Amino acid sequence: MPLPQVPDPLVQPLGDEQTLLSLLARITGEPAATVETRFREEQRLLGATVAEEIRQRGITPHVWTDRLVEFYAQTHSFLYESLVWNHTLLKNQVRKWIADFLYADFGRPAKILVFGDGLGFESLYFAQAGHEVTYFEVSADCVQFARSNFQSAGVQVQILQRLDQLESESFDVVVCLDVLEHVPDPPAVVAQLAAALCPGGRMIVHAPFYFVDRVVSTHLRSNMTYSGDLSRLYTPHGLRLIDGRLFWDPIVLEKVAADSRPNCKRPWHRLVVRAFGLLLAVGRFWALPHIWTAKAMSRSNRNWQPKPT
Repeated sequence: MPLPQVPDPLVQPLGDEQTLLSLLARITGEPAATVETRFREEQRLLGATVAEEIRQRGITPHVWTDRLVEFYAQTHSFLYESLVWNHTLLKNQVRKWIADFLYADFGRPAKILVFGDGLGFESLYFAQAGHEVTYFEVSADCVQFARSNFQSAGVQVQILQRLDQLESESFDVVVCLDVLEHVPDPPAVVAQLAAALCPGGRMIVHAPFYFVDRVVSTHLRSNMTYSGDLSRLYTPHGLRLIDGRLFWDPIVLEKVAADSRPNCKRPWHRLVVRAFGLLLAVGRFWALPHIWTAKAMSRSNRNWQPKPT
């Protein structure tokens, strides 16, 4: 069965601010006035709500501790950050780039795992693009939001409850965006996700390891060493670069046997993407230019008017 045309990446209700505010109030239990205040703060500075709560709790930023685990389990801050981030022009460009790649690469519905999908906008979008989608997220608040959004949109998305439910070699594609920079052992997570990929499957990853700044308090400094790195993070698990956007937002890797060559449709572009990895590798030692660029590219889009029906 062929895929439908790639839909608009600004999935609903991202274009409807009042619906988002109502959802936030229902899920967090916070008063409407508090929800709107926190939402406006996040619009002014992406990452502000998480950074402020990290400061209030006295948690050391950029360091993995048990207190950070507790914070992930209890906070509502990531709801605000994720909503604003998913509305930015950059995030929508990334979302559409992936859908366009899958349309050209597969041309048919693919079985996709979206790992760490937060509020579920990637899962919703890929389901609307005609794929069979499984969603996984650790935050109970995010799962509640995503489940409500899937139901409202009328799409079928399987919600994975636990990682031990993952079956070996069961997915054509694994999408993992903005997750690895938060975890204490990125290679272990990559290994688990690679095991879930079918031979010849694609892993699509974005992980700005270099981005350690006050507005991203939960990005771990210990992970900066993986910026621009393929050989330690992906190659040991049979993953080979085949495509991507220049600044690795995201890259596409194919799962191949150790003695096989990746199936690369754009070999020259692959070489350019790999070369940009050298630029990202500089971010392990001197990340300021990378951070300034990332902040400029991810500024909030303040046009939150509902799309015409």
